Amino acid sequence: MAQALIAQTKPAAYQMAGMSLTKMRAVYQRTGRLPEWERLLVALRTEHARKPRMIEVLDGLEGKRSRILKP
Repeated sequence: MAQALIAQTKPAAYQMAGMSLTKMRAVYQRTGRLPEWERLLVALRTEHARKPRMIEVLDGLEGKRSRILKP
């Protein structure tokens, strides 16, 4: 779901993808799969490195300062 939203290349879709990823993170935490989650974030950052608004959303997921998505 998040990938489909990111593919829209719209800031509003990035924010919605961030909300979806937030839910995914909770599942990864509950199931003890945080290393897998971290690899997913690295892959998303690499794949979408040229999308600064998406990177801001990913920053918000990691607790970094973001204007788009608050953790």
